[in-house]
Amino acid sequence: CTVPPGPVTVPENNTADVQLIKISSSGDVTLTITVNPQDLFYLYGNALMVKKGLDYESLSSAALVVWVQCSRAGSRSVNESVEVLVENVNDNPPNFAQTHFVLEVNELTPVNSSVGLIEATDVDSEPLYYRLESATV
Repeated sequence: CTVPPGPVTVPENNTADVQLIKISSSGDVTLTITVNPQDLFYLYGNALMVKKGLDYESLSSAALVVWVQCSRAGSRSVNESVEVLVENVNDNPPNFAQTHFVLEVNELTPVNSSVGLIEATDVDSEPLYYRLESATV
């Protein structure tokens, strides 16, 4: 049996029962998953499937390797690996220390001066961009 070359890329939060690849084999070959990271995958006929939505942030690695054994009675078994790359999707909002910030800036403050520090964290590890809006009174 053979698997398609190269890694398979799947975005996180995909729905369950998504087909990743189709394994080519003859009808008298039995396919078995021998290495199944976090029990996230299963076989449906010759298709390697995802059991549930993958969460990038909860995985120990974004690259998962699944091993499939192809066996036929009276023949030597063959092991094939499938590398699954889970793509991070910006699906979590940033966390700020507080919900509202007020900065007072003197009108004589030089242009490009630092006027305050606002920090946030993002579990998606994406860059954060800020924009200033005038207050509406």
